[in-house]
Amino acid sequence: NITDFSISPVPLCSGKNYTLTATGPLSTDIIAPATLTVQGRYIGRVVYTDNQDFCRLLADAGTPCPIAATTSTLSVNVLLKTAFWQNVNTHFTFRASNGNNHNLFCQATTLMAQKC
Repeated sequence: NITDFSISPVPLCSGKNYTLTATGPLSTDIIAPATLTVQGRYIGRVVYTDNQDFCRLLADAGTPCPIAATTSTLSVNVLLKTAFWQNVNTHFTFRASNGNNHNLFCQATTLMAQKC
């Protein structure tokens, strides 16, 4: 149900936070323990993985779980690992799943990181 998905800054900065914003109606309330899974692939090979407590990220951004399905915009800050390579286009998938394993959203985009 996501109508807009954005990441900033672009390019990403190794070792620094990026902001992920998803807009659109939720199909269900977000309940703990929710998970944000980030996976990066290069030529089909997994080169980056990160799993975060989505409710903690949301709480850090001022919107603690549970979050009602009537919420239309979610924004979180996520740290890009320092060791991630730079100046290489990487296909990223961002998947958020609910405490009951219900898929909240799954979005993909190609990004690169740099040293900022």
